[in-house]
Amino acid sequence: VGKLRVGMINPKKIKGEDIFIGLAKEFKDIEFVYFSREDRQYGVDNITYKGWGSEPAKLFSSFDLLIAPSLWNEPFGRVAVEGIRSGIPVLVSNHGGIPETVTDSFVVKGDTLNEWKEKLIWLRENPQEVAEAWHLAKKPTESFVSERHNENLKSYFAEYLYQK
Repeated sequence: VGKLRVGMINPKKIKGEDIFIGLAKEFKDIEFVYFSREDRQYGVDNITYKGWGSEPAKLFSSFDLLIAPSLWNEPFGRVAVEGIRSGIPVLVSNHGGIPETVTDSFVVKGDTLNEWKEKLIWLRENPQEVAEAWHLAKKPTESFVSERHNENLKSYFAEYLYQK
């Protein structure tokens, strides 16, 4: 098993960039990677800029764990759903609609670096528990998958349009 790779998409202050940087400084044995339209020049040895891309599968294959430490109440956590559907566990903050995309095991309740450190340590030290929790976390995302959503819409409108 290689070095654990933790990723973040489009880090910014409001999206928890300071948590991302803080975790990288704390966990020198973990590789932290991020995708963004700009190289943020963090100057931290174990943070790597990977550019930008429009193919989620390619982005998510670059890491083993996605973090979404958002500090604002995002209405919906699309990045978390895309990460889970791509086959990787996702740790999220407890703001807005993001926690609805995962099970409780993957929600970091507070916004402190220490709380994120504890969750990352739990994740590394309990692979079996994480695997079981992650398997359950995939279930809530089923309703967000576009094909299924589209089928539900078609079915609804078919019934509605063809009523006499």
